[in-house]
Amino acid sequence: MFRGNRGAWGAEGGVMAAVIAVLRELHRLRKHMKGLQDEIARAPNLVKAKQAALVRQEQAVAEVHDELHRLKLAVREKEGSLKQQQQQVKKFEQQRNEITSNKEYVAIQHEIADAKKKCGDLEDQILEAMLAVDEKAASVPGLDQALATAKEELTAYEAAARERLDGKTASARKALGEIRRRLKL
Repeated sequence: MFRGNRGAWGAEGGVMAAVIAVLRELHRLRKHMKGLQDEIARAPNLVKAKQAALVRQEQAVAEVHDELHRLKLAVREKEGSLKQQQQQVKKFEQQRNEITSNKEYVAIQHEIADAKKKCGDLEDQILEAMLAVDEKAASVPGLDQALATAKEELTAYEAAARERLDGKTASARKALGEIRRRLKL
């Protein structure tokens, strides 16, 4: 009689084993769904962080372009000042030719020397500014390329994240459907 009861329990044990397997699978799926929910919750923050990094990079590129523009304007201003100073030298030289006293001659010579010194200083400043313009201009293509790459990476990341989440969601739904099918048996 004891043996017969064990046989009866054996049939129920198979059902119980199936129920336990289904419960384990349900537990695994619930953990998987929780992981998906967490990933879905994190995704907007990750995208926002990547977008913020892209905005910072765009601002850096814009700042470099602005700095380059300011440097070019500074070069033009210094060139204008140099031209004015050169005209001043010519004016002093014409005045020197019309001077009759030695004292005035010496004074105008000092004026000419000072004006020529200012011209030399302006020329040095212009050269330095032109070098700065060239250095900034050389960095612009690399920054523009890095910005374009960052935009492409963000777009690719968004698409990959969407695809990954869609794939995981589909697999979870499929597994959930399988569990439902098992439970109906």
